[in-house]
Order: sequence, then structure tokens, then C-alpha cells
Amino acid sequence: MQPSRFIRLTSMCVALAVAACVPLATVENVRHAPPAPGVEVSSAMAVRSAIERAARETGWTVDEDSGSQMLVRRSEKRRVAVLDVDYDANQYGLRYRDSEGFSYRWSPVADYGGTIINGERGRIHRDYNAWVTELDGAIQRYLKPTAQ
Repeated sequence: MQPSRFIRLTSMCVALAVAACVPLATVENVRHAPPAPGVEVSSAMAVRSAIERAARETGWTVDEDSGSQMLVRRSEKRRVAVLDVDYDANQYGLRYRDSEGFSYRWSPVADYGGTIINGERGRIHRDYNAWVTELDGAIQRYLKPTAQ
């Protein structure tokens, strides 16, 4: 075997071993989280506005908006996350739709725990969940009433 071929083969094996060790976590979905406790939202438009502002603040863009559901996307370096955001005057939900660069894995419903997505349980790199948690926190902030 030629030295350069050996080096390439060894490099590929190391890369695969490292990729196999990526820490995966359960896909975080926010299921129809109510606005902050004690907050009454006047309309779906107020929830929509909070979602849009939070998305801009945290690096997400709104690709589509049907009036009760948005498609939001965030891209950084070689990673992309896409969420469905359902909303109305009383609640909202953040749901995984697609991703690139987050080592997303699915498996049939099993007993290891996890979020059920279309009858499957998803596992994903923990950084994805950090993005979703950051967006959810920002939405909650924008739904809180301002001090008067």
C-alpha cells in the first residue's frame, strides 16, 4: 500500500470514528407552550409579532407565514435548522421540520425516550436544542407585558 493511500484511509477511519462519537440528544420540540404565566395575549397577531421579533433577535428568518403557522430557518456556518411554528392567540409550538449538519437520526418508536415526530423519535446534536431553547426563551420574553 502506498503511504499516501494509507494516510487517506487512516484519515477516513479517524473521521468516521469522530463522527460516530457526536453527542446526540432528544430533539426538543416546544409543544404549544402557553405565553408566560399570568400574561393574556390579545390576539394571534400579538403572538405572531412576538415570534417574528424573537426570530430576528436569535438569528432565525421567517420563510413562510400562513396566518397560523410559520416556517422559520436558521443557518450558521455549515448548519441549517428548519422549524414549523404553530400559533394562535393562546399558544404556540416549535416543531422540528428539517436540518443539515446536526447529525439528525431517527428511529422507530422505542423505549429510550425522546420526542415523537411522525411516529418516530428523533436524536440530534445538542447545539440544535440550544438554538430552539434560545428562540423559545426570546418568544417568552416578547410575550411578557412591559412594565408601565
